Amino acid sequence: MSEVTRIDDIVAEMKKRATRHVNDHEYPKITYKCPKCEDRGYFFGRINEDYTCVIDCECAQARLAEQLMKDSGLGEALKNQTFDTFVAEGPMGKNIRDTARRYVDALLHPESESAHLPWMFVGGNPRSGKTHICTAVCGELLKNNVPVRYMEWNEEARRLKAYVNDPALDDLLDPYLNCRVLYIDDLFKGASGRLSCTDAD
Repeated sequence: MSEVTRIDDIVAEMKKRATRHVNDHEYPKITYKCPKCEDRGYFFGRINEDYTCVIDCECAQARLAEQLMKDSGLGEALKNQTFDTFVAEGPMGKNIRDTARRYVDALLHPESESAHLPWMFVGGNPRSGKTHICTAVCGELLKNNVPVRYMEWNEEARRLKAYVNDPALDDLLDPYLNCRVLYIDDLFKGASGRLSCTDAD
């Protein structure tokens, strides 16, 4: 008996023992969101008899989008505050909605005529839909796998100022300085609800 054959026999016997061990015990059945790749995001395919390659599963983009939404900090707002649910009241409301759509188009299609919009500012009275339309923009970008980071100005600015002379400040700022799109909600809005901007800001 050759050495190769003996090793093959040993492997086969190990598989039999493992199968018997599993059959003797009841284990919970594993369920996957994607049975095709078993939630790995990829699977192995054969190009021909000689080569095996790694193929991205169709679920990979959906899983990426889901993770980006979790990392954005916007949570459930992304589901409720969309372009479809935004009520454009009057010429100003329509202008805000149309400008927001052009901004999304500029980021998704840099070659378009509207690609000169590197940033967007939305201001107005309370309950005028500012947060809604900005969240809608973020939702559209996240659907297209564009990373977005949400920052609530009052709370986060106060936290960052507490570290102004601390070496840890760089680490705290890093997620905001190195994101593709940064959404700052209530920029320069003070605790009283009025505009408040200091030299520290």
